[in-house]
Amino acid sequence: MRELARSYLTVTKDLTRVMNRLKALYRSWAIPCAGEKVYSPRHRGAWLEKLSEVGVRRRAEQLYQQLDMLLQIRREARRELLTESRKHPAQELLRQIPRLGPIRVALVIALLQTPHRFRTKRQLWAYCGLALQTRSSGEYRFTGGQLQHSQKLPALRGLNINHNHDLKNLFKSVATHVNTSTGPLGDFYRSLLAKGMKPAMARLTLARKMAAIVLTIWKKAVPPAARIEQTVTVGVPIAAVCCERTRLQLRPFLHWCVCPKVSMAPGGRLNIGEALGALP
Repeated sequence: MRELARSYLTVTKDLTRVMNRLKALYRSWAIPCAGEKVYSPRHRGAWLEKLSEVGVRRRAEQLYQQLDMLLQIRREARRELLTESRKHPAQELLRQIPRLGPIRVALVIALLQTPHRFRTKRQLWAYCGLALQTRSSGEYRFTGGQLQHSQKLPALRGLNINHNHDLKNLFKSVATHVNTSTGPLGDFYRSLLAKGMKPAMARLTLARKMAAIVLTIWKKAVPPAARIEQTVTVGVPIAAVCCERTRLQLRPFLHWCVCPKVSMAPGGRLNIGEALGALP
């Protein structure tokens, strides 16, 4: 599912790039092209007639061909991503959150994989690029010949830069759509503005709250991986099939599932508890 999400995001970025190039071509010849009619197949003939140069018109036709091809590939990638996301048990849970449609839910599931990667919401904020970065200097100073700890607070230096850019764009877009709604989250955004908070900081706070809601609902409703019976196929790397928590527990002990030859044949299945019991 992660690869399907990456394919969808990559095709979407390529499609956006072609659309921007097409409008830039018209603007370079002083032709206003606001709106989406410039992309419509029904109006392409009229738009191409505005380009007097043969070479420029041919370039625009090639961009239109790229646009049609990418639109078809994006529809196929979107359909495959949605089909795969419906098999995930968390899909129905996350769809209950306002402004999280099927595509955004599928991307959240694909990019996060499991909520148990994050102990608290702060780890998720850092992963999504919504955590505050602080810097401090001069923590100690000499006062009266003695070294004392300074009372100066650390200075904020924006958000962390080592993060997942796709998740950050997702939660920021959700916050942008939620702040115009009439639900509880929209009221929360307007209450922040009423307290004197700047709109940019209010949207950031709303995006952080949306990420925390996703983590809470997903983690509390989906049973922990430790409760699910873990089975692995003989000869398959255990890191490829086990949950994150199980991998952390088994990493010091084994990397491959080695089972006694007398207990089962190749290609069979073995419980992880039995595999641990077989270790020396």
